[in-house]
Amino acid sequence: MLTIVKNKPPKHHLLCLALIVSLSLAIGFILVKLTYQINYWPTDSRHLYIPAAKSLGQLPYISSIHEHNRFNSLHGKEVLVIGIQYFQLLLNDDLTLFPNVLLLIFCVCFSGVLIYLISQHFHGPPIAFITALIFLSCFWPYQYVLQGAHQPLVLLVFLLATACLILITNSLVAICLSGLFLGSMFFCSPTSPVYLPYYLGALLYFLKQRPIKNPLLTFIFFFIGFITIPIVINFPNPLENLSNYYSFIRDSQQNNNFTKPQIDFGAKFPSLSSRGAGLDWVLQYMFLIMPILFTSFIVSIVYLTKHSLKKPTYLIIIFLGLSTLLAVETIQVAQFGRNYFSWIIGILIAISFAMAHFKNTTYSQLLSQNKKTLFSLCIILLATHIAFNINLFKKDVYPSRMTTNSLYDWMKNNPSHKFYTYANHPYNINIIEHLNNPRDQKPINIEFVSSLKDVEDGYFIMPPVTGKTIWVNCQLPGFFADMELFKLVSSGSFLDYVLSDFPTLASSRIWPQEEEYCSYLDLHLHNITPRDRLLGKVYILDAKKLQDQWFSKNVQ
Repeated sequence: MLTIVKNKPPKHHLLCLALIVSLSLAIGFILVKLTYQINYWPTDSRHLYIPAAKSLGQLPYISSIHEHNRFNSLHGKEVLVIGIQYFQLLLNDDLTLFPNVLLLIFCVCFSGVLIYLISQHFHGPPIAFITALIFLSCFWPYQYVLQGAHQPLVLLVFLLATACLILITNSLVAICLSGLFLGSMFFCSPTSPVYLPYYLGALLYFLKQRPIKNPLLTFIFFFIGFITIPIVINFPNPLENLSNYYSFIRDSQQNNNFTKPQIDFGAKFPSLSSRGAGLDWVLQYMFLIMPILFTSFIVSIVYLTKHSLKKPTYLIIIFLGLSTLLAVETIQVAQFGRNYFSWIIGILIAISFAMAHFKNTTYSQLLSQNKKTLFSLCIILLATHIAFNINLFKKDVYPSRMTTNSLYDWMKNNPSHKFYTYANHPYNINIIEHLNNPRDQKPINIEFVSSLKDVEDGYFIMPPVTGKTIWVNCQLPGFFADMELFKLVSSGSFLDYVLSDFPTLASSRIWPQEEEYCSYLDLHLHNITPRDRLLGKVYILDAKKLQDQWFSKNVQ
């Protein structure tokens, strides 16, 4: 039977667990409300995951999803497709992005609970509560929820594999289930191998705590669990599919938007880098997205290093804390945010162990007044971390992703005028084509023109005109095919004719870091300027005011 550790719960454990579960549920409900009408990006979810999940029920085998995907880009994501299909069936919705997003919301919220349970096993309720709270309050995982990406899923499956080793007392059951989740992990995301050092750390702990009486039987149970999912997913041609999986991983490591920009986008740029700016980029990126947490992580690594002389096992913790950085920099894959997401586990490990050591040594020896002062400082630091992440999510990450939803709502609330936009704008696929959600009962109609001057009345929707956006991997020039628009923007009076504006991925500080070339331009070359971000918004222009005031004064 599957049995969970039955030791008497530590003091405050049930209260802390209840708080974390409640917080996870609250975050989940808020995200569901915020994303229920979410539109397509479009990105891999629109072109790959959703169609594959929709067709999965009509295919003879799971591996059949690869037969119609000429890029082999679904390899390593089969579990994601299966999960999306489940939520499509649950919601009776195979048209929108929401089943994909709901799966990832579940992954993040459940991960918060598992992080608490695993950390509580090592450090007790207070530190486990803080560790889980740090994770749940980070905007980072929610960014990938909004993207429909696979990072939250592989994190959850890794945590399930680890939890089996830590929390289940029956060794054979634990090792079998852990192997099952580990085997699944490799088919959740191509980034899954980066989690292996963390898993090996948990496995070493498991073997130390529970000496193996029958190594052969233990290995058999682990192997059965580990091999089950790969067999099911790759049946009936496991060797061929695994070979294609390996080829996809190898190609994704070797090819990126630095190596073939002129082939992929028709634009020629100097060969600035093959993957990014190395450690310089890493430091700038981490301090951009988590300045307080990353500073705490560095302090924790230094603190653990200092005490590793007396406690050599801390060297393992230090290695785990740095393992994602070491792995990614060793493999030399392209530098952008998603490739470093697994580092959140290493960061939490280092901080939680540093907190535990300090609590059990230095803190216990402090005077009462000093304890109160230090406790107050820690509360302020944690509150600042939470406030920073909420503010960044609220003001940048979320609104810049939900552009088309906000634009649709504005247009629906202003139905008295016609709407126009450019017929040949390269971002129509990102703004106009996905403006109407499949659930919308009253779609917005837009007329297409070739120039601002062609619109005499109504509202003109101006998509971003900068080429520095992840929609085109920052490798296309800005859109100024309309000379009238160029004159207007250059005049300095452009904003006088704006009725409303909406942030986009092109105006964001965070989203450009999800594409290697854009992130390199931004963080290393500092070549994405405030003006680029200003031109990266969607604007609604008053066409009649333009005709009456601008064009009447600027007739050629």
